[in-house]
Amino acid sequence: MDRFNSNGHPFLIERPEGGFTFFRNVQPRLKSVLSGEVKLPWNGAIRSISGRGTIKIALGTRDLRLARKRWLDAHPQVDGHV
Repeated sequence: MDRFNSNGHPFLIERPEGGFTFFRNVQPRLKSVLSGEVKLPWNGAIRSISGRGTIKIALGTRDLRLARKRWLDAHPQVDGHV
């Protein structure tokens, strides 16, 4: 199930301490077979999502507009694996 917020993007969560995170729970039956990586072009990092029950990716910004752009990089990649 998608986590929608007032920002209109599923899985885009504003953290209480500031900043934004891509946060997606994976169904238990998919956790054991989930495999892959997510490339983060804004910092050149690669995050493994293999075997995770929850996928959390810090978007490294407090700016909603920039967080939405980074969400557009991460979400389709994660969606392709899940």
